[in-house]
Amino acid sequence: MRRFIGTFHKTGTALIEHTLRRARRTGHVRTWVTYEGPEPDEWDVAFERHAHKLARTIDPDPARARYAIVVRDPRDVVVSAAHYHMHSGEKWLHKPRDDFGGMTYQQRILALPDMEHRYLFEIDHSAGSQVRGMLSLPYDLPSVTRTTLEQLVTDHDLHEFRRVFCFLGFSGDTLDGLLDAAERNSLFSGKVRPSAHARDGRPAQWVHAFTPRVTEKFEQVLGDAPQRLGYPAG
Repeated sequence: MRRFIGTFHKTGTALIEHTLRRARRTGHVRTWVTYEGPEPDEWDVAFERHAHKLARTIDPDPARARYAIVVRDPRDVVVSAAHYHMHSGEKWLHKPRDDFGGMTYQQRILALPDMEHRYLFEIDHSAGSQVRGMLSLPYDLPSVTRTTLEQLVTDHDLHEFRRVFCFLGFSGDTLDGLLDAAERNSLFSGKVRPSAHARDGRPAQWVHAFTPRVTEKFEQVLGDAPQRLGYPAG
């Protein structure tokens, strides 16, 4: 059986990637991180940080393949992306773009006068694209399970991590190794320092960050995306 875990930008990518890398280092699982290179001859679980790519090839039969997808409240994706893109050193943020008059993405967002304008900008650009990606997966298939960043960052007892790993078919020592890796790479463990990738994992940040103008823009562009992903309307 083929196993995949997928995330989107600002939906827990660092948490999942670091968890799987640790489990690989400790010998508990053979992990293929897809952007590292071509598919190896043998692997136990593949990690895809651009999960919308999985939508093209999803097998609906859980006996042949299983997929765990991590999503996040789309409104918090907007908030998190705006803050992250102001300071991140990721290469794509520093490439001049014709559509920004030769400015880079980071220069363009920093040139905006305040956070309200940056949230509006994100809705039209990177964050909006990530939200549409989250909506592209067929979560109703028996081979697919959806979890949320909000659940994982507060999963002190590892119940949700266990559910996800068990859904993927892991058990025994492999499951224990994955759970240990998840605990060690979660902020709540006190064993990992906050970073630019994990500025603030609290849920519903948008409630205090969104102005009426941003809320109106979000609804115009992305509609009922939160409800479609299982989040309340407001």
